[in-house]
Amino acid sequence: MRFRYIVAGLVFLGALVASGIVCAQAPATVKLCYQNGATCTPVTPTTPIPSGSIYPFASAGTMQSQLSVTTGAVVTPTVPAGTLYMIVCVRNGAASAINWVDDGTTTPTTGATGAGRQLVAGTSVVIQGSNLINNFKMIAATATTAVDIEYDK
Repeated sequence: MRFRYIVAGLVFLGALVASGIVCAQAPATVKLCYQNGATCTPVTPTTPIPSGSIYPFASAGTMQSQLSVTTGAVVTPTVPAGTLYMIVCVRNGAASAINWVDDGTTTPTTGATGAGRQLVAGTSVVIQGSNLINNFKMIAATATTAVDIEYDK
């Protein structure tokens, strides 16, 4: 008896699908890609994600090494044209942290609680996008310190 109800249910469902009231639909597909310069390259069985580094950037020019940052003046890095990606590192063992901003309106100030975000010795921050990079400013928190800045495009 149960079997008859199951068969009747399947026949009814088949009639709904055939009439268009209920539609069978394949699940949505997800497309993956990786950044390849300025384009997004789709990942397929014939073009997988490259092995090794998928770092899509190349040097935008000479990096600034051991750039002196003091408590006396706000420093704006000299950014090479075309830079899209910047890595700022406070040297390990540096005498002071830096306070930095990238919003274009705030001026960083000195002190452990000065205006801006603080980056301590031995740490780095990545700034990506030309607006944020061009708005980047820093000042030493408590004493003259040294930073390294890499520029990529």
